[in-house]
Amino acid sequence: MQNQANATSETKPMNLLHSKPTFVQLTKSPELSPTLPSWVYRDPDVLDLERECVFGRNWVFVAHVSEIAAGQSFHGDINGEPLVLSRDHDGNLRAACSNPASRDPAMRVETLAGLVFVNRDTQATSLAVQAPGLEASIRGFIPDADALVKCHETVHEVASNWKVLVENSLECYHCEPCHPGFSTDVDMAHYRSVSDGIVTIHTSQRLHTAAKAEDDLVDSDLVDKFMYWYVWPSTEIDATPGEQPQLSIYTRKALGPDRHQLIGRYYRLPGDTLSSAERQSFDEDATLLEDIAICEAVQRGLASRGYSQGRFIVDAERSHISEHSVHHFQCMVSDALDLR
Repeated sequence: MQNQANATSETKPMNLLHSKPTFVQLTKSPELSPTLPSWVYRDPDVLDLERECVFGRNWVFVAHVSEIAAGQSFHGDINGEPLVLSRDHDGNLRAACSNPASRDPAMRVETLAGLVFVNRDTQATSLAVQAPGLEASIRGFIPDADALVKCHETVHEVASNWKVLVENSLECYHCEPCHPGFSTDVDMAHYRSVSDGIVTIHTSQRLHTAAKAEDDLVDSDLVDKFMYWYVWPSTEIDATPGEQPQLSIYTRKALGPDRHQLIGRYYRLPGDTLSSAERQSFDEDATLLEDIAICEAVQRGLASRGYSQGRFIVDAERSHISEHSVHHFQCMVSDALDLR
């Protein structure tokens, strides 16, 4: 698979095969392909390469446009690399590394549906080119996404490699046995996952409590469309439409090969403040905590001496129980790290 996300003239680091255990390379066909080897999720050298070749050369969400007023600056980071965003009085955004020792002080910045993405690779292909249709798709749910403001933020510590939690979000065969709340709110029979370039889109129908209580799903007023987007390498976008629209943005920050932070940022219309109960529901989201427990168990399994590589579950017709989007993600990791 040709990886659009890493179009750069820079020379990649030394091939990992020079110093790492042998493994079988991934193939383009998920039915025939092995998974990435377990050491890719446990080796500090791999994380060092990812900081440069994955997080350093791709588009990462850092803020909403409402957080950067004209004439002011916003301080953030790309997986630990400090940066500063500024907006001049003409409305133009600029991004630069705020670390004086950085070799790459200038960064590229683009906005998409009110979301600000930054890329340390100044030669990278535009986000709009890499993700055609993404902005229109998000605005189909929340037309006035630019008008939202930040209302809450959460940080969860996860004892797993950052890729494990990404892969968890890219498949949903675990949803029915592991997420009783989610799988009764979302119609799993119509759950679909489609990967194209740097974007994976998940769709289904959201079943309201009233509809479930009456056991009557025919009334379309009680059935909402469910959709969320994954943007390579570390951003997830969840949109809740309606009179009180909300954007929930999740990013990962790798702290080590076997631990990372999941950062959630929540945006609503000005004046639509969170109640104490809503804040608690974000902080203690049951589905998220269930996923964290799963991923931490997976990380422990990746350390087993008896495991190196596995195979993918693939069912093109029933993508809710398929790992084809996980295969797509792992191929992008393999391409970025030049695992050949």
